[in-house]
Amino acid sequence: ADPGWSEAFDVRAEVLRAFEQAKEELGITNPLDAGARVQVEPELKAALEPFLPDLVDLVGMSRLEIGVGDRTSVEILDLREEPRCERSWKRDGTVKERSDGGVLSDRDAAVVGVS
Repeated sequence: ADPGWSEAFDVRAEVLRAFEQAKEELGITNPLDAGARVQVEPELKAALEPFLPDLVDLVGMSRLEIGVGDRTSVEILDLREEPRCERSWKRDGTVKERSDGGVLSDRDAAVVGVS
């Protein structure tokens, strides 16, 4: 097991805690309607980079952005105004109408073989 997973799960816990606190304030009930912007120290960011694709799924949100800051902080993003993928329901910033008329993210378009 990669020792970086420990840091990844620590960040996951911080994001989930911040989402629980922000749900009522933002009126978001579905975590796929949210994203998170996380600021961490430079060394931690480097350790988390390999886990980012998995970490997005582990927090159960549509988007997870990792930036550099003086300390760990989490901002929850309201993504309800962004288009939602018809396959995964994620709002990851890549969702658009595809060649077959469906509205899919880049990831899901590649899986089903449309452009």
